[in-house]
Amino acid sequence: MSSRTWPNSYVGLRPTFRLEGNLAWVLSGAGAITECVQGVCHDTLPWLISVSLGCCRERKLSSVLFLMIRCAMKRILKKPILIAICLNGLIAGASTSLESPAASPGQHLYDEVKRLDAVLSEAFNKHDVNKLKSLFAEDLEFYQDNEGLVRYEQTVRDFESMFAQRNNMTRELVGNTLEVYPVKDYGAIEIGAHRFCHVENGKNECGTFRFVHIWQKKDGEWKISRAISYSH
Repeated sequence: MSSRTWPNSYVGLRPTFRLEGNLAWVLSGAGAITECVQGVCHDTLPWLISVSLGCCRERKLSSVLFLMIRCAMKRILKKPILIAICLNGLIAGASTSLESPAASPGQHLYDEVKRLDAVLSEAFNKHDVNKLKSLFAEDLEFYQDNEGLVRYEQTVRDFESMFAQRNNMTRELVGNTLEVYPVKDYGAIEIGAHRFCHVENGKNECGTFRFVHIWQKKDGEWKISRAISYSH
């Protein structure tokens, strides 16, 4: 419906609509309302929507339906089919949006990889070599820009050597740097920045580096099969 079909006193109302809480369902039935109602209750539509929005904020669904029925009854004998379509669209939109929105598959994967990264950091910060070993695949390929390629056995030895220095080495994921992408029929790609800190000469020394982890999900278990550490 174009703005010229609205009474002048209501033209300015349309751009100011804001979705708050469950007001999103208003748009769910917008197609039915704008296409059907304009021929049924055109003269009261702006008033109806403005009042209905107030009801929506209070989640008074029954009040909204009452207003729609009140409007529709004025011409129900002339166009009962259009009335039914309009009300059906409104009810369908309301029933759908009042439910809690489900998280997308991408969000589930992001949350899972973020959790795995937290487990990795916890094991590293506790210097738990056995736990770290369980997070890496035995066919691991670990690429570092300053050391080259190392495999699983060497990576484990590097952990043991590092922790033996007892310099309180820690790892943390740098906030807002995490990116996660799915790998079909394999697992996920994790990209981000991590910060390593250790005590040296009585001072806490830290360095931030970039990394890529390829996580493989096999038999229900997640393991890092490929890793890249760079920007040292």
